Amino acid sequence: MIDLQMTILAYLVSNGIASLVGLFLGWGDVYKLKFRSKKVVKEIISFGKFSVGTNLSATLLGSVDTYIINFMLGPTALAVFNTGIRLLQVVEIPLLSFASTAMPTLSTLYNQGNQEELVKVAKKYIAIVTILFIPMIVLSFLFGDLAVWILAGSKYVYTEAPNLLRLFMILSLLYPLDRFLALMVDVIHKPQVNLLKVLCMLAINIVVDVVCIYYFKSIYCVVFGAILALLTAIAISYHTLKKYYIRISLIDIYKQLSFTTIKSFIFNNGK
Repeated sequence: MIDLQMTILAYLVSNGIASLVGLFLGWGDVYKLKFRSKKVVKEIISFGKFSVGTNLSATLLGSVDTYIINFMLGPTALAVFNTGIRLLQVVEIPLLSFASTAMPTLSTLYNQGNQEELVKVAKKYIAIVTILFIPMIVLSFLFGDLAVWILAGSKYVYTEAPNLLRLFMILSLLYPLDRFLALMVDVIHKPQVNLLKVLCMLAINIVVDVVCIYYFKSIYCVVFGAILALLTAIAISYHTLKKYYIRISLIDIYKQLSFTTIKSFIFNNGK
């Protein structure tokens, strides 16, 4: 019988095998470390340290709402919440894909000292991903009840789940801006800022969730906490880039929200 312990073990083994195969076949280029100076190796280790901390904190940020809801409102409210946010993977998966694709390009441009092109490419990525999200958000807004009914059955249609879906999908319009600004902060070699930013988001989320749920006894408080945390993250990333002379106009980004931008992006290989 498959239980939680067996699932975790299978996950660790499968990832361990994949990592060993990658190292054995040379995909990680580990052998190239001998051609690097101690200073470069130290920078890589430092970057990895902060990146791992950011990923761990982000994982906790993604699950802290469920712990608070379960503790303060009970398992029934938690089931409603989980149903409402389940479709967020529709935006999170392509966002992760675009971010992974953009990272090498942005990093290369920064290391070449081409900050103007760096900002230009980042703005296009943010605009493109935002445009691609809009149809999904409109569909989820119009057919939120149907989506919940398909995912969890009719008993959740008349709960807060459809509205939670709509609210979080609308909030996802800011996800590309947050993700790519954070990516640029990594690109300019300031991963510690992203770690600090995620820790701030975590603190805001916890405080707002606990205080609001305590007073209002409503699951919608989680949305309010998510909005404040996301806006704080965007502000931290934006001001960090500005501090290091990477000036990116938020107004210019959203001026590019057109299908002409998509066409230009495709035929210019993401530039």
